[in-house]
Amino acid sequence: MLLELKAPHPFKQGLGCRLCCVHWLTDTLRMDAFFRTSHPHFSCTLEDYLCIILCMKAIPCPVSPEALRAMVEDEQLTDLQIAEHLGTTKKRVQNWRNRFEITAIPKWERNQVLPIEGRLQSLLVGSMLGDGRLVRQVNATYYTEGHCEEQVPYLQWKTEQWGDWVKFDPPVYAVPSKEGYPQFCMRTCAHGSLNSWQELFYADHHKGWKRLLPEVVDLVDDFALAIWYLDDGTAGWWPGIIFGADKASHQVAQAIFEKFGLKPRWQTRQGKTGTFHMEREDTAERFLEIVTPHIPACMAYKLTFGFQGPHYQVRKRLTEVDLLDGVAKGVPIDRMARELGVGSSTLRRKLQKMGIAYNPPKGRPQTSAPWLTGPQPLVTARPLLLGHEGDKMHTLIKSGLTGQEVAEVYGVHKATIYRRIREAGHPPLKTGPKSKDFLPDGGVQLEVKYPDTSLWRAQDSPTQEAWILDVQAILGKVKFPYPEQVSSLVRDKKMRSLRAKEAVLDHSPLGLSLCYSFFPNRYQAKYKGNASALQAWHDPKAMKRAIKWQFKVGDPVTPPRVLKAVCANARTPTIFRPAVAAALYKRYCKPGDSVWDPCAGFGGRLVGAVAAGVRYVATDVAEATVDGNLRLAEWLGASDETEIHLCPAEEFSPPPVQMVFTSPPYFQQEQYVGGDQSWSEYGTFESWRDGFLKPMIHRGAEALVSGGHWVMNIADVKDKDVVHPLVETAREEFRLAGLVEVETLMMPLSNLNRRSGGEPILVWQRR
Repeated sequence: MLLELKAPHPFKQGLGCRLCCVHWLTDTLRMDAFFRTSHPHFSCTLEDYLCIILCMKAIPCPVSPEALRAMVEDEQLTDLQIAEHLGTTKKRVQNWRNRFEITAIPKWERNQVLPIEGRLQSLLVGSMLGDGRLVRQVNATYYTEGHCEEQVPYLQWKTEQWGDWVKFDPPVYAVPSKEGYPQFCMRTCAHGSLNSWQELFYADHHKGWKRLLPEVVDLVDDFALAIWYLDDGTAGWWPGIIFGADKASHQVAQAIFEKFGLKPRWQTRQGKTGTFHMEREDTAERFLEIVTPHIPACMAYKLTFGFQGPHYQVRKRLTEVDLLDGVAKGVPIDRMARELGVGSSTLRRKLQKMGIAYNPPKGRPQTSAPWLTGPQPLVTARPLLLGHEGDKMHTLIKSGLTGQEVAEVYGVHKATIYRRIREAGHPPLKTGPKSKDFLPDGGVQLEVKYPDTSLWRAQDSPTQEAWILDVQAILGKVKFPYPEQVSSLVRDKKMRSLRAKEAVLDHSPLGLSLCYSFFPNRYQAKYKGNASALQAWHDPKAMKRAIKWQFKVGDPVTPPRVLKAVCANARTPTIFRPAVAAALYKRYCKPGDSVWDPCAGFGGRLVGAVAAGVRYVATDVAEATVDGNLRLAEWLGASDETEIHLCPAEEFSPPPVQMVFTSPPYFQQEQYVGGDQSWSEYGTFESWRDGFLKPMIHRGAEALVSGGHWVMNIADVKDKDVVHPLVETAREEFRLAGLVEVETLMMPLSNLNRRSGGEPILVWQRR
């Protein structure tokens, strides 16, 4: 058969070898006009051409097989680099390797990287507990991590820790996210040594959610724990780490904390995601002791916690050594308290807790006696607030609030506000009169402008949005609408109605309005750590949601009415209904009997006691709450029958009473401000139960006279799949205190409350 060739003959050009000619022949046979077009240079039969190929010799390699192997395996040169070195083509180098059976080294294996061990291993493990990802390719794996723009310095710090593993320029690069905001990433080169780590943290080689195996526990050291906190940590009142994974991984995470002697409280947020809270000072301090040495300067704001505020500083100064020294030298209590920067009552309680007996010295005190001469404990002052709050504070002041008003919003001193604003990088604020005044008639203006809010539902979306923004702009110029005190006529009318009301439990709001104006600190209380009503009032998103709700239900958009919606959204702790309190007093007491309220709260049980004609003895740890109750009692004309003490319930020694009645905080569900609140003093449910609830129940039981009743409104607290059994715990403790169960009543709740059917009121008696 005669071959008519279209392309130049490789052998005739001097470029051929057997393999090249085979490739050329194959391409030639595939030509569409193979049998129809003649070639001007060469033609032959197929048999002739095959003979030519078989007679050709392969092009020899210019170096020995050993030298070629050394280039590939020892020097780790690529085929292209070898071809440039030998002055030939990449294809020929590949042919020579195949001829000598030399396997090419994969690209990832040529990366000169540090082994995954020591500090680098801790960095990898901690990052995989946090935000890191290991992406598996065909034969190699690379590490990657992404954060927002504010944490670019943190990503740059991490690239420095990875060293030669990061070969990209720039090491941190921007990646557009699906949501449209900028995201910044870093990644390492791919390497086979990361394959085993990818298999450790993922069930599938190429995709899926991360999981934790028990082997991870032994790999986590101090540095790895710090990296985990830097990735997923939260710096609120207590240190916390956000975590989300299956149940088995959650158990491994718990084991990691137990390894370091930490017992955080788990709080579920949504689905399988929640937060490990390092609650109580001993746990938080232990955690900070572990992670602080490993925190870079760019992430120092994650070492700012609310629990290290004034009360923490006081407790740090009250060391046992100094107190024993002062007592031994006969230093008066007032002088010790003054020099330590605390109150006399606080110092006495501390001495009592430590079991230090103090006998006041007789005669004239030796005020010149040397004391506190030794080295003092180093107390590092830490700001109360989070680092990013400075921007919010600056915005509030620019909107017209004074520094003192912003301080009231956050519950700190005015100097703290200005310091945090400076730390956030804002210029010094001008002093003197404000250029922007509040609207004194903002409520009237809104009443006139929107007399019928039900019309909002009939408007189109742009108009609805415009109405909301208009109301929001007006309310932004209105001071926080603290409730005003009702008139004496209204007071007397409400009290007459309460005294005449039957002793039945219903949902009557009678008497609530008498309490509102005396407890402005109620609007600083939080529900499960969320924003308080005072903070939500100055939060544009929260205000917009409240205004929209008012329009939606057709309720007025005046400041007091919007405040109610804000409180409902923030779940501000409510006031115990005076009508319910009065009914319970009438049911279990006679006029003139004495009652002890361990947790006075916001005046509801005080108003009920005045209406029922019983003597009211109460305790509370918040000075503002105690002051509010005292002023309320004076306004009601019941100062002689009222006794309020600034003291923790678990430390108070009540007088003999015919009834103990309270509604204590539900562990950490309500977070009140001021004093040594139980939710902050006792971080875990177990410690709160043993340190607060049980001692309070026993002290009340000891104060009851024969036939007296212990009445408690309490309910279980549920965090997703975790239920804290407050009711059963209280029942068991009543039983251990020698009381007998009488009945369990149900207190009706409002329709907005999530506890359908009401809350239990436990009634026990001393026989």
